Amino acid sequence: MNNSLLVIAAAGSTFLASSCWTQEADEATMTVPQLISAHVAEAPTLDGKGDEEAWRSATALQVVAKRILPPNEGAQIPVTIRSVYTDMHIYFLATWEDDTESISHKTWVWDPDKKSYEQGDDREDMFALGFEHTGRFTADMFSGVEAVWDLWHWKAHRSNPAGYAMDKTHHYTLEKLENKAKSYEARNGKTIWIARPADIGESTEKKQPAPATHQGDRVPQYVEASPSGSVADVRAKGVWADGRWTLEFGRKLNTGHLDDTVFDPKRSYRMGLAPFDHTGSMDKASGVIRLLFGKSQVFNFENGSTGGSPEGWRVETTNSRGPDATWNIVADSAAPSGGNVLTLTSPNHNFGGAYNLCWRDDIRFKDGVLELKVQANTGEEDQGGGPIWRVKDKNNYYIARYNPLENNFRLYFVKDGARKMLASEAHLEIGAGEWFTIRIVHNGSQIEGWLEGDKLLEVEDATFSDAGGVGFWTKADAATSFDDFSVVFTDQ
Repeated sequence: MNNSLLVIAAAGSTFLASSCWTQEADEATMTVPQLISAHVAEAPTLDGKGDEEAWRSATALQVVAKRILPPNEGAQIPVTIRSVYTDMHIYFLATWEDDTESISHKTWVWDPDKKSYEQGDDREDMFALGFEHTGRFTADMFSGVEAVWDLWHWKAHRSNPAGYAMDKTHHYTLEKLENKAKSYEARNGKTIWIARPADIGESTEKKQPAPATHQGDRVPQYVEASPSGSVADVRAKGVWADGRWTLEFGRKLNTGHLDDTVFDPKRSYRMGLAPFDHTGSMDKASGVIRLLFGKSQVFNFENGSTGGSPEGWRVETTNSRGPDATWNIVADSAAPSGGNVLTLTSPNHNFGGAYNLCWRDDIRFKDGVLELKVQANTGEEDQGGGPIWRVKDKNNYYIARYNPLENNFRLYFVKDGARKMLASEAHLEIGAGEWFTIRIVHNGSQIEGWLEGDKLLEVEDATFSDAGGVGFWTKADAATSFDDFSVVFTDQ
């Protein structure tokens, strides 16, 4: 038994009901999703809206929380998660669909026949984030692996009104350390003891007994309280609207409390998430997610002068058959950011293997995430386009592009002016005039291509291993608009 587990377990106070965390597949047999936390200068306000400038720097990761225990085995909830951090704090933004807003929990309900109160069957919506603390984080409560997890447990009734999530820990041991720990048969055949204490301090959950006399047909069992100590480390606010929860979390990178994970932006962490509808299905969870920290830059062309070329960007052509294309900042009220976009307004009659480039060589990208909005405008020979990265010069770089004429999404590299395809996905349904999102995750030689929130391409290639420039690409006569170009660096 790890001594550090003993120390942390001894620090726990009261035990509270919590989520049942499971994982569909072992981390070693699957590709682990990566969540990039982007550095921002100004922190978001935790109001459950998620509409602030800070979140524009964050790349969205969509994961599916799956239920693997009966009943309703196989039920799924897609969750979109983002993260940003400042020099002192880390923040998460989660959104997921939920047809009903469940914001009461175990209400005392008057029984006129018995002349007394009974506990109601109402249950609140909840959401949990879990992080590695001590030992190996598996995101599976029944893995049989000894560990301590740091848990942020938001509850729509018991913690949301006060603006907090319950800060707590999960302890997994092969021997019983606390009287209120429970034993379960683990997947490896061992007996695992699980304890789920809140951190030290006053809880957000204040429970009141049923009134002895009639005080109304429904009386809350839990009332709002102000937390203190380590249990009050995590601020959180959720808002339900139009069948969807939007939930924001915030906490210091280092709280100074032994029962909390210390986040160091120089390293990565294993984490997981779990949404709960009415707290009834307690095993919908994401499996392991890798949390990385990165510096970021965002280009939305809002500060540029319309009608001119963007300052700091190079306009060039691979395999030129004439003058370079014309790239201008153009006002577009329908753009994703609601203002200006960068548009290739004239390809100057390029054709065939001529590639139109607009890129920056002062942005040196190697590992991290690129995300951008693209709109295919016109083109008879070709349409659409996408990002280029690890650019050495106009003849050497990686490409990702979507073409509405061919309805396919592809990854390429261009070496010495010659293009080679790395991966392709066809039969897609995005037409000219529609804005779409391309996301590229590149780490070492591993490249992922995402289109409209779905990972469609994955390949390994080491043609260009060094950092290089970033920018935009179209082919031949494709005239295209670009906006909200986010570059997140994880190798800085």
